[in-house]
Amino acid sequence: MTLWIYQTGDQKPLEIAEIVYGYVERMNAELPESIEMIVMWDRAREYRERLELLLKNGAFGLGLVLVVLGIFLAPKLAFWVGSAVPVCLLGGIMLLPAMDTTINMISLFAFIISLGILVDDAVIIGEEVFSNIQRGMTR
Repeated sequence: MTLWIYQTGDQKPLEIAEIVYGYVERMNAELPESIEMIVMWDRAREYRERLELLLKNGAFGLGLVLVVLGIFLAPKLAFWVGSAVPVCLLGGIMLLPAMDTTINMISLFAFIISLGILVDDAVIIGEEVFSNIQRGMTR
């Protein structure tokens, strides 16, 4: 027998998975030993992996921005440009409810892609600001 469980409404996939695993554990304790209930396919694992990838990429991008700009340009500039990564990620996450969206596979993929664009643009803008300061421009 196969039982499919789907997300409907505002449920979060990780919370659904936790409830399902708890249910499976309780049922296995009650079922005869010849019958076992198992989870065959868990999309929550994919969500966790994408979320971990987003966090790793964010940390790596932030570290890369801080190191490269700190070494080659100016540490102060590296700090301000590097602060764009966590501010933008947190801002994007905070805007999800206002856009009536949740963290799902599509939004996680969008965050991962936009993180790369953000780091690239932050470095380019930081270099331009630094070169303008070197030429004597103040504003």
